[in-house]
Amino acid sequence: MIDLIPIPGHSDVSVALYDRNTALLFPGDSLYPGRLYVHDFAAFQASTERMIKFTEGKPVAHILGNHIEQSSTPFLDYPVGTMYQPNEHEIALSRGSLLELEDALLSMHGTARRMAMRDFSVWPVGDEFMPPDAMKEFEKHQKEEKLKMWDHSQ
Repeated sequence: MIDLIPIPGHSDVSVALYDRNTALLFPGDSLYPGRLYVHDFAAFQASTERMIKFTEGKPVAHILGNHIEQSSTPFLDYPVGTMYQPNEHEIALSRGSLLELEDALLSMHGTARRMAMRDFSVWPVGDEFMPPDAMKEFEKHQKEEKLKMWDHSQ
């Protein structure tokens, strides 16, 4: 049995999956060792709360996000677009990481800002957080990644 939890914020259609047999939570791009790109701060915060409430009283063996952008050195992520990532962080996070994310979001008091934690960082996305050139580079990188994924699926 797989539970599906809607968790918009990273994107409008983000979902988390919870496998009842293995107690694994798959939050997609909303929690993983790396930069958590937040497009809608209020929705992202509400979704984090939704995952916490959903997991209350349930075993959570690991939280497994989509990928890794964090090194094994605490507070150190790889530069955007890095392809070679020696000494990367393990992919598994714990429910404690979800609670740490909640604390970080609450400490922002409704105003999104970049914040680095030991195993991940919150990166609001938008003109007020990224200069136009950086935003263009970010969007270009996202398109390239989607093309790579499409090429590998063929």
